[in-house]
Amino acid sequence: MPALISIRPAFLDLIFSGEKTAELRKNRVHLEPGELVWLYCTMPRSGLEGFAILKSIESSNKSHIWENYGKRLGITYDEFVLYVGSHSIVSVMTFNDTVRFPRALKLQQIREHVPSFHPPQQHHRLQPSSDLQKLFYSHAESLNATSSHNYTI
Repeated sequence: MPALISIRPAFLDLIFSGEKTAELRKNRVHLEPGELVWLYCTMPRSGLEGFAILKSIESSNKSHIWENYGKRLGITYDEFVLYVGSHSIVSVMTFNDTVRFPRALKLQQIREHVPSFHPPQQHHRLQPSSDLQKLFYSHAESLNATSSHNYTI
C-alpha cells in the first residue's frame, strides 16, 4: 500500500541528489520494502516533489542505527542525538528508484482536490483508490515521471 512521508527541504534535496541515502525517523515506521513512498517537502516549499520505492527499513536502538547508517543520514552525530532525544528505538529507511518531479504538486493544488489534506508529521498510508493517491499518480503521469516504472494505483 502506498505511503506519504514528509521530509524537510534540505534533507529531501540531499536524497534526490544521492548524497543522503537513508532517512531517519524517531518513531517506528510500519512500511514494507517494495512499497511506493510519495515524498512531500515541508515548508516553505510545501508540495509533493517525487516518489521512491522503499528498499529497506530497520528499527533498532539508536546506537546501532548510528553505527550502521550514520554516514548516510546527512547529519552530524550531535544532530542525530538532538533529533532522536530520549527515543530508545528509531527507524531508518532506504530507497530505490528515487524520482524527483520537474514540477512539484503544491499544497494549494492538493487542497483544491482534497480539501481536508494535511501533510503527515511522520508517514501516512494511502488507500490505493483514494482521491489523494489518484491525484498523486495523475500528477506523476502528467510529468512522465512514471514512464520508466510500472506503478499502479
